[in-house]
Amino acid sequence: MKPSWIIVPALLLAVLALGQNYGAAERRARQAVQQTQQASQGGNDTSTPQTYGVQPHAPPALDPVLKATQENIANLQADFSELKTNVPPKPAFTNDLTAAAMGAKASPASVAKLAGDLQTAIGGNETVRAQHQKLAQDIHALFNRSNLTPVQAMTVSNDVQRILRVGGAAPETADALADDIKTIEDETR
Repeated sequence: MKPSWIIVPALLLAVLALGQNYGAAERRARQAVQQTQQASQGGNDTSTPQTYGVQPHAPPALDPVLKATQENIANLQADFSELKTNVPPKPAFTNDLTAAAMGAKASPASVAKLAGDLQTAIGGNETVRAQHQKLAQDIHALFNRSNLTPVQAMTVSNDVQRILRVGGAAPETADALADDIKTIEDETR
């Protein structure tokens, strides 16, 4: 048996060596966390972060369907702002309306009728301008009727009617738009 005075110092040295490695790893981990926190808080540290084998996080990619939806709503909103009375709607407007449908598309005749009736209702109407974004969201949703429950579809359709009536659209124009919306909903189910 070896004398204990040799084993105890050997064990002590082994524990110290492991402790130093653990301590160094812990310090690197804390530095990585601090750098990540600084970056997420807009820190202006221009030094290259040390990742110690950990790959930095890339921001999550935007879902392509969500991106297309957001772009379509923004395009419709811009189209609404450009509508004028007694001027035919631009082809981009009918294209944006058609592009709103993510699934089944409405017929070109139905889309053209909706575009014309929307132009009549909101073209040059400054009262409705503040509601263009909400109206664009609603129209986009109605072109995707298959993704809505019957209650949601009715709520969105009623919201369009409310926006137009509050905005001063003539009752016959609002009724024509209600018919257009029903046709679009039926064709895109």
